[in-house]
Amino acid sequence: MARASTPGLTSPKWGDRYASGVFGRLRHLATLPAALPIALLVFAYLELALAEDLEHKSIALVFAPLIILPLAWRRSHPLPAALTSAGMFLVQGLLGVPPNGQVVTTIAMIAAGFAVGRHAPPAQARIGFAALLALGFAAELISGAAAGDYVFVGALLAASWLAGAALAARAHQTDQIAHRAALVEATAEDRAQEAVELERRRIARELHDVVAHAITVMVLQAGAAEAVVKADPERAEEPLRTIQEVGRSALVDMKHLLGVLRASDQDDALAPQPDLGDLDSLVAQLGAAGLPVSLETEGDLDTCPAGVGTSAYRIVREALTNTLRHAGPTRAQVRVRREDAALRIEVLDDGTAVAGGDPGFGFMGMRERVAAFGGEFSAGERPEGGFAVRASFPIAQAAR
Repeated sequence: MARASTPGLTSPKWGDRYASGVFGRLRHLATLPAALPIALLVFAYLELALAEDLEHKSIALVFAPLIILPLAWRRSHPLPAALTSAGMFLVQGLLGVPPNGQVVTTIAMIAAGFAVGRHAPPAQARIGFAALLALGFAAELISGAAAGDYVFVGALLAASWLAGAALAARAHQTDQIAHRAALVEATAEDRAQEAVELERRRIARELHDVVAHAITVMVLQAGAAEAVVKADPERAEEPLRTIQEVGRSALVDMKHLLGVLRASDQDDALAPQPDLGDLDSLVAQLGAAGLPVSLETEGDLDTCPAGVGTSAYRIVREALTNTLRHAGPTRAQVRVRREDAALRIEVLDDGTAVAGGDPGFGFMGMRERVAAFGGEFSAGERPEGGFAVRASFPIAQAAR
């Protein structure tokens, strides 16, 4: 008959989890402040038990915990803990126990020096090192040590203290770097979010003005049609066609306006919004500022929706402004092409620097403008040199 087994106890996964838990607890215990002094105390008693010729062994047995156990507070109270251990070490010497008779208590003094350098503030660390050095020399003096013993004690304490101070400086530097990195990350994130929000509000205000203008035109044309529809019906056809065209464009702009977050507070009224018809004056302005720009247009740009025209104009202006600022001596080329389904824009230059400068908020704003209409945007260095900004607005899709 087969012998039954307990499920899980023989499973390799269970064994791995058990071993991992045990070693995890051991690692945790090893990092506790009391782990080092307890281990040193155990080894101190083993050393005393094996020492046969140590003078005043009974005194050493009493003072071992007094010297070692204060190190359990070496992290929270480094200076008092170190001075207490060194003081007990000196008192033990006054009672006749030679300072060089025990290895473990010497290790405890090294740990005290390290703790002062590592965990005490800089001013206290220097005071603590001087006090430990004085107490160590006093213990050697009581035992009638030779000159070489003083050098040995001073070197041990100095090395341990310097090692602790070096680690403290490294930890402080690491904390500063982490703090600066977190601050820079938080600041950059806030600035990016603020830039996006400001651009959304700007787009909302521009679209609002465009739509308000369209509705005003529709109301006026409707009034004109009403005034002549009975007396001269044919004359009413033209304002009615205008109402149809302007209304269709207003519906497109309203569709995008609803998708843009808009602040409740309004700034002062904006000036009339530019559109693609103002590109000639923009090119002339930049030429006077020192950037030669050639403009190529194709297709009927006058029938583009007003909101698309305004956003396209501002993208061209932002791209050319970046070129003027960052590309160095260069020439720029603007291509605007109206197709059945889209309005496509290209702004190219042959400069030696990236026209966007710091990767930034200008590009973020242009991308937001295109995204508001469901279009596509790209910006980057050209393989042949220079920089290119490209945008596409889906006009036919927006009008449906």
